[in-house]
Amino acid sequence: MPHFFRRFLWAWVAAVLLLVLPVSPFTPVPSASAAPLKTVRVAVTNSSTMMKVSKTDMTGYAFEYIETLAKYAGWNVVYQEYEGFSACLEKVRQGEADLFYNVSRTPERETAFLFPRVPMGSEDYYIYARADDVSMIAFDGTYQSLQGKSIGFLEGTMQTSLLKAWCESNDVALDLVPFPSSVALKNAFLSGKIDLDFDTNRLSNPNFFVLAKLGSSDYYLAANRHREDLIADINAAQAMLSDIDPLFPAGLFHDKFPLPIKNTPLSPKALAWIKQHDVVRVGCFAGDVPFAFKDEQTGQVTGVGPKLLDLILSRLKIANLKSRFVLYHDRKSMLADVHAGKLDLIFPYFSDFHRAKGDHLILSKKAAQVPMAIAHKLDVRIPEAWRTIFVPDTYLAKYYAQRTFPESEVLTCEKPSECIHAAVANNGACALNHPAILAELLASHADMRSSLLSQTAPICFAAGEESAGLIHILDKGLMRVSSPEVQALFFNPPRSRTMTLRKFVLGYWGTLLMAGMGIILLLVWVNSVIRRQRDRLSQALTLAEKANRAKTAFLNNISHDIRTPMNAIIGFTHQAIAHFDEKEHLREYLDKIALSGEHLLSLINDVLDMSRIESGKVTLEPKPVNLPDLIAALQKIIQADMEEKRLHLSTQIQLRDKDVLCDSLRLNQILLNLLSNAVKFSKSDDTVTLRVLQEETSETGRSTYEFSVEDTGIGMSAEFQKRIFEPFERERTTTVSGVTGTGLGMAITKRLVEMMGGTISVESAEGKGSKFHVLLTFESCAPLKPSLDRAVRDEEGFSGTTVLLVEDIPLNRELAQEILTEKGFAVETARNGAEAVEKFSAANPPYDLILMDVQMPVMDGYAATRAIRSLPGGRGAAVPIIAMTANAFEEDRQKALQAGMNGHIAKPIDVRRLFETLNETLR
Repeated sequence: MPHFFRRFLWAWVAAVLLLVLPVSPFTPVPSASAAPLKTVRVAVTNSSTMMKVSKTDMTGYAFEYIETLAKYAGWNVVYQEYEGFSACLEKVRQGEADLFYNVSRTPERETAFLFPRVPMGSEDYYIYARADDVSMIAFDGTYQSLQGKSIGFLEGTMQTSLLKAWCESNDVALDLVPFPSSVALKNAFLSGKIDLDFDTNRLSNPNFFVLAKLGSSDYYLAANRHREDLIADINAAQAMLSDIDPLFPAGLFHDKFPLPIKNTPLSPKALAWIKQHDVVRVGCFAGDVPFAFKDEQTGQVTGVGPKLLDLILSRLKIANLKSRFVLYHDRKSMLADVHAGKLDLIFPYFSDFHRAKGDHLILSKKAAQVPMAIAHKLDVRIPEAWRTIFVPDTYLAKYYAQRTFPESEVLTCEKPSECIHAAVANNGACALNHPAILAELLASHADMRSSLLSQTAPICFAAGEESAGLIHILDKGLMRVSSPEVQALFFNPPRSRTMTLRKFVLGYWGTLLMAGMGIILLLVWVNSVIRRQRDRLSQALTLAEKANRAKTAFLNNISHDIRTPMNAIIGFTHQAIAHFDEKEHLREYLDKIALSGEHLLSLINDVLDMSRIESGKVTLEPKPVNLPDLIAALQKIIQADMEEKRLHLSTQIQLRDKDVLCDSLRLNQILLNLLSNAVKFSKSDDTVTLRVLQEETSETGRSTYEFSVEDTGIGMSAEFQKRIFEPFERERTTTVSGVTGTGLGMAITKRLVEMMGGTISVESAEGKGSKFHVLLTFESCAPLKPSLDRAVRDEEGFSGTTVLLVEDIPLNRELAQEILTEKGFAVETARNGAEAVEKFSAANPPYDLILMDVQMPVMDGYAATRAIRSLPGGRGAAVPIIAMTANAFEEDRQKALQAGMNGHIAKPIDVRRLFETLNETLR
């Protein structure tokens, strides 16, 4: 009856509520969560510690802390990036941003900012040195070794006064170098520009070590003076967070910032011990698996001990120390040999300082926390199994059992396997050992199981009281070996054993099951690979058909584009012949022939460049380059075209590192293609802008540079922007308007950018112009020495200079001879390499210069050069030899230099370039 009454009462209440509610129960009621979130602007600066900012990601302690608070405060956080700590604080003070992080609270700042009650964390301050700079360490307890060293610190922080006070109290004069951001500070420290780094305990790197700790302080979120509402939100959110997870800041700090490494050099005692010894003698119990035992196959002592000691010596790079493990059957003999100086160490030793004091031993830091387990019959409960415990006759097992189970009867057996048999025979007993050993032993005992014990066995190395230097070595080395590495040593199979099929199946049924599943997955994968391969073949066929269509389109395009300048060359040549006596017309025709020839050469170069890039024959040759000089040279090259079209060129350069390693030829080609395009597709009085900006980066010695070319010309359609980087593509408006080209320039540019590891993108609108962005990453290099302008010889400067011109084509020979003769050269000719060698051998005095073609009958230019260089008496060793050839690519230039030539000039001959090369060679 009461149960029925309760159900009736609840039904009646529900009915009354439905009648009195002003809205339908199915009408959604606005909740507090539906209110719009408060927008909070947080100032951020890119940092390798508190906040890491990239174009696609944001991470770090401050980021996760603020996002966690925002969850409780109801914020929509907007991050605004600025350059450096001081800039961020100033933006918050001015009200451009609402909040900043990692701010120490000082009386001065409390007048300019608002702070919550609880800090966002606490930090320690350290002086760091590089691990390879041992000159910084002094073992006399002073810091006099730091006198005159440079130390970097983050400007605008309260730590500056702390550093100055430390220098005064320790009587150390340091050169204090401020940096605007932690990224810049870290890069300078890594590159060796400064000797020391004053930083927080957030700096953890195996290449650094701590010299001194200067103090600690809390750091807070800081808000604009007029944002009391944010401080109230933060106080409430921090209170809720503390109630839910009071250890959240400490856990987040530990996750983001491992402890800094005190990577100091070995102590004097350790160094003295190494100098006096060449072997470390270690005592251990015989058959103490897995710590030390004799391998049945090799007869050598192996196990966790030898492997761990070798790992320690390897990490410390102590090559002259070897380890030798000696097996003992009783603890008394082992201790006696340690005190007699016959042994250096005992391993493993239970980490018990009281026991060590009684044994007159000193202990290393803990080497491992060894897990232990017991094995018992399935029908025996664990508390009952603890009554009698069988352990191997080793020090560690017996000592662990006696300490952990003081009320149990501990009995020893000679071998671990005998412990198992004893536990089976004695109902209610158990066997104790390492879990990996028990797992192997129980493979043949289906009626037994093992249970992991909650208490581990702490083990270490032990040495005689006079061997403190050796313990110093071990303590330092164990800091370099991680816990997972040590634990992995325990789970390696200790030795080979006879394995029956039953043992194998019982012991490795999980592995067999996984192997079976793996085979099934492998078959599924093979089937998917076959299916993908079939799809790829289908795609390849489609691509081949597309390539065939592209080839047809290319031949149509290139046929039209080549015939256009050829038509002008042939037509105006006929006109020049017909009007030979009319100087005005003749000059006009020759100018048009020259212009059409240059256009034809440009088309041919584009096609050949694209072909070589696609075939992988183009390689990069990074060399030191001064970027401002490269940009200045580009301006000179493009200036004539700009003036001809009455265009305005604007150049904006913002660089910190001006000297970089890059392939200047390819970078020139990329920028020249972009600038030439901007000129082509701009109208009179338009503006072309070239910008070069260096971006912030955390990579040591490397920076990303943005090159952008922007014009205010005719622009591109959205549809064509999708195809602009494909070969042979041209906007229809450009072909209609008469702008010529193969449609390969942008395809070549994109391939070159990708070869250099960069990216290229375009923004454009019809009638408003286009903007190309190129991002490239270069390695910085030492500043280049400024080059001195060399005076170029005039015609009289070459007068009387003798030249041997080696050329097999009569017309080319005649043209080159005429060009050289006009400049005052005395020219002799040869028709092939063999004739050139003969003429040079007979010449008295020898020629001042040889211009050598490469592809010739009888003997080519490379062979002729080598023959001249090897003439008796060094006759041909000093004569300058310049390749003048139609083999115009970079590998051709390299081949010429390898053959012994001094330079390379490509055909068709650029007369200005020819005489620049000759002037430089003959100066």
